[in-house]
Amino acid sequence: MVFSLLEGGVLQADSVATVLLVTTVVGIPIAVLLLAAYILALTAGFLAAAGALGRRGARLVRWDADVSFLTRFGAFAAGFAVLSVVGLVPVLGPVVVFVALAVGIGALMLEAREVWRGA
Repeated sequence: MVFSLLEGGVLQADSVATVLLVTTVVGIPIAVLLLAAYILALTAGFLAAAGALGRRGARLVRWDADVSFLTRFGAFAAGFAVLSVVGLVPVLGPVVVFVALAVGIGALMLEAREVWRGA
């Protein structure tokens, strides 16, 4: 979890680099592409974190979420709902969502690295 949190945090620091690129004329097209990639990464990270949270919650209540597509989707939907509702809490919500995004993006990056090395 520590490595996925660190890798996710590095990707979230990408927004600072995008702002710096916008200040130059040459960097504007690159910044637009980075912004699109950043939005896709945040969405994928949130969805990965919601799926992991749902599977973990299903395990806590001793429910096998890997039986079929519907049970897996139900666990994902529960994790998505919990993460979305917790994100609405005034002070704690943004912190929880930030950590979930960092862990989700980091987990996706670790999985991509594993696939890249295996190929």
